[in-house]
Amino acid sequence: MEPMNATETHSKVRVTLGLSSQVFVAGGEISGKMELDCRTDKGLGINTMMVELVAVQELTSRDHSATSTFISSKRLFQGPNLPPSNAVFAHPQPGAPALPPHYHQARKGCTTFFFNFPIPQSSPNSINFGNGLAKVTYEIRGTVAVFWKGERTSVKSSKEVVVTECLVDSRVSREPSTLVAEGGKMVVQAQVVGGIGVTGKPACVELHVKNHSQKKVRHK
Repeated sequence: MEPMNATETHSKVRVTLGLSSQVFVAGGEISGKMELDCRTDKGLGINTMMVELVAVQELTSRDHSATSTFISSKRLFQGPNLPPSNAVFAHPQPGAPALPPHYHQARKGCTTFFFNFPIPQSSPNSINFGNGLAKVTYEIRGTVAVFWKGERTSVKSSKEVVVTECLVDSRVSREPSTLVAEGGKMVVQAQVVGGIGVTGKPACVELHVKNHSQKKVRHK
């Protein structure tokens, strides 16, 4: 997009983002919608409209700071090389003031644009460790290029996305944990039923004890 002033508030245009879920799992996709609300039509021009997914890893400490973007993807709904969207008139309306190249006269009202972004299966969890010492963040950013009263403005909106790591089957332990004591006379095997436990949920553990020692096993 061309360089211009950026703002989240505009007297004639509002951009809002909505997500289809509160949490998204790596290996799936982030889906949602961008809504463009135009409060007038004559004299209001709309150019590029897009949504971006940006994922960043950050490390901030006294001795070292680093930032790495590991996902950057965008979806264009309108732009110089794309046809006009439903949010604008395809051709100038009679009596409407002239607009700069690639800008189209806005339609008054709200227009919805749906999007989805695939998330690689290897993507890490969203985290914020140590009050920002280490962070992994995912963010959806909506941007609309606006022309109004001789001024070009980039109207923006952003929304943080919560991503959880994908459960890979190979990470699930299929073999029980074994403890041998008393010189081999006592063998204890334990295994989580189903292979996994979920935080905040009940878990069932299958326990086998073989005792050929002189010690007694107490059941509680």
